[in-house]
Amino acid sequence: YPMRATYEEIIKPEKLTFISSVIDNDGKVIFKVHHQILFVDKDGKTNLKLIWEVIEETPAAKAYLAGMEVGLNQSLAKLGKFVS
Repeated sequence: YPMRATYEEIIKPEKLTFISSVIDNDGKVIFKVHHQILFVDKDGKTNLKLIWEVIEETPAAKAYLAGMEVGLNQSLAKLGKFVS
């Protein structure tokens, strides 16, 4: 899906904070999500802690948000294969 992102905070190697906006074909925002990604060392490996909150949505957002968790898990699984 077309998206825009605005990074708010980058603290190497601890935290990444940004707002993503999912947009329609006309460039109008469907919904916005505030994300925090925390990188936590655990026994020499890096764990990710993901915190996200929908901060703005239109009526059209419902269908997108219904599949958001599944889509995020799929993306993380792909990332895991890529970095391992």
